[in-house]
Amino acid sequence: MAASNPFADDPERAEIWELGYVAGFQDPDGSDFLPLSPELLEVYTQGIDAGRDDNISSSATLVPRSELEGESSDEWVEHLVIEGVAETLAHIFNRAALGLVGVVITALSIQGDTPLHPLEDDFSELYTGPADDPNVTFIAMCPRTDHPMAAADTTVDGYWTGSPMTDFGEALQQTLAHSHREAVVARCSLTDNTCGLVWAAK
Repeated sequence: MAASNPFADDPERAEIWELGYVAGFQDPDGSDFLPLSPELLEVYTQGIDAGRDDNISSSATLVPRSELEGESSDEWVEHLVIEGVAETLAHIFNRAALGLVGVVITALSIQGDTPLHPLEDDFSELYTGPADDPNVTFIAMCPRTDHPMAAADTTVDGYWTGSPMTDFGEALQQTLAHSHREAVVARCSLTDNTCGLVWAAK
């Protein structure tokens, strides 16, 4: 059962909690923290703890960032499963119009009237290399808004996005190369009009 955000009624704290959640979920062994006030750092830490707990209790064996770093996508083929990340994350892209979907639509240059729905809660697929369906795209992105605004890969809202890929492994490598452990991979399919965050599992 995914944790629920205890700060859902407070957008600022809700976003900080979710940044902590995704950091703890994807990188339970990590120890770096955002430069926050003591009060917000406590909120971030609560998110990390909830993310770690959900990682441990997940039915899939999620792979921490630290285990993935340094490996090539060729080594991942036939060993990894692409798993949907809990839909607990409603606030971390809150500065963008339409949230996560808005960031993906902008990054992938998708027409704004394309209806995109969240991935199913139990989304899972074997990673076998580049997607066979050309309408499936993976993109690395970071929900932190402290990226240099002058950089070509920073959105007007301050988010970072990588290059669109048909290969989850390549998008994951871009995510791992990004300096923030809150960075994630989004999977977007125009075949079934879905979009959501995914991570690697064994």
